[in-house]
Amino acid sequence: MNGTPTDWKTENLGQDNGTARVKFSLSDAPGIDYQDQKAQQCTTIPVSVCDADKSTQDTLGMQMVLSLDTTLSAAFAGALFATNAAVIGSLDVASGETPSLTYGIAGPHRLSDGNVRKGKFYGFLSDAVLESQFKIAATETDMTKVLSVARTAESKSTADAGTDTVAWTKWTAADNGTDGRLVTISDISFSAPKFKVTKVSSSNAGSAKSAGGAPKAPTGIKFTTKSKTITLTGSGVAGVTYKATATLGATTKSGSCKLAGIKLTCTVKATKAGSWKVKITPSKSGAFGTAWSRSVSVK
Repeated sequence: MNGTPTDWKTENLGQDNGTARVKFSLSDAPGIDYQDQKAQQCTTIPVSVCDADKSTQDTLGMQMVLSLDTTLSAAFAGALFATNAAVIGSLDVASGETPSLTYGIAGPHRLSDGNVRKGKFYGFLSDAVLESQFKIAATETDMTKVLSVARTAESKSTADAGTDTVAWTKWTAADNGTDGRLVTISDISFSAPKFKVTKVSSSNAGSAKSAGGAPKAPTGIKFTTKSKTITLTGSGVAGVTYKATATLGATTKSGSCKLAGIKLTCTVKATKAGSWKVKITPSKSGAFGTAWSRSVSVK
């Protein structure tokens, strides 16, 4: 689905009276030139490549595709996946002893106005699916300890990379139609990123990596501004690399980070006054973790 889901409920799946109900808000949808061969690649299933440089237009809209057979996996029946700012998405499923979900989205690298495109991904798994496929109890309070969500190596962005920030939200039947968990990945760069969801092995639990390979965000971050230079200090983890960026409108500036023991210091030079969105993104062995972010006023 291209849209932002807020409620999802399925009943009697696999039967003649099966139903699916969804509530959503409209999302950005890119238009592409289907006469352009590079743009045509953006609609390939499964998602593999999308070399279109920018969209022809960007409008609010909604599209939804229902998989009404067991081509993917009957075990994951009732799951919902959605995107924002993408042309199309596709899902690869593996069930059994090592279950996994890999979702790809495709879209032009830039918006129609030339700015870099950043998208969002939403995935909902019911408590029943989490229990049956991943052996995760409904009472689990920290999903980052039991499920890894990581961008695949072959779909890493080399230019205008986003932070691929992962956040989990608990859904309830009373408020959202079904008991389960919604994962949101934001600040995704294009053109054909893929994200894989896997179970964290017990040997990785409690390590410096919070999601089976994804390092944790820095903690205790404090910041100061002087002469348009933003200085951030806090605590990091040895062996983790940190990258600082500051964004104001279409302008993004990269900074530098140094880690001495666990003391982390990052600096970013802002170019003008305004409310800059500052992020510190952790990475280790090619895996990116959840970013720390905050709006910082520069005078």
